[in-house]
Amino acid sequence: MNTYKQKQRWKLLLFIVAVLIGLASLLYTNLLVRKMDREEHKKAALLADALRQIIGSSSDDSNLDFYTRVLVDNETVPVIVVDSNNNILFTRNLDSVKMQHPKYLDRKLRQMKANGDPIVIILSPSEKQYLYFNQSVILTQLAYYPYIQFGIIFLFILVAYVAFNS
Repeated sequence: MNTYKQKQRWKLLLFIVAVLIGLASLLYTNLLVRKMDREEHKKAALLADALRQIIGSSSDDSNLDFYTRVLVDNETVPVIVVDSNNNILFTRNLDSVKMQHPKYLDRKLRQMKANGDPIVIILSPSEKQYLYFNQSVILTQLAYYPYIQFGIIFLFILVAYVAFNS
């Protein structure tokens, strides 16, 4: 067999395998991102329910401890709770260093409002609070991961192509 044709076949095979790996990684990671996003929505709804229960709680300490634990155990989902007048009442998992800057919370709240509808916390017929949340940092990084991986695979193809041609 001709060496030139054999090299061409190897190049083509290498390219096809790299593209398949990249596409499989992209599809699988997007599936994981969607699944984690649904879980974070559930977590935010649970946080809203815990806040509702804490604010409207009676003296039953066992339930209060449980709902407080739900709030404390949320270590990933960034949350801002506001009242009907958009006064910030509660924040969780935001950058503590940046929170010292006065405009940071307003900017984060606008960003969270732009990302989707809030979870409404109905305390009484006349009193409502709104829980806004963002994707966690982990979920955001996971969303970018396949593109970084695809870039690395492309770089590998480029290096292999140059190596085969020399």
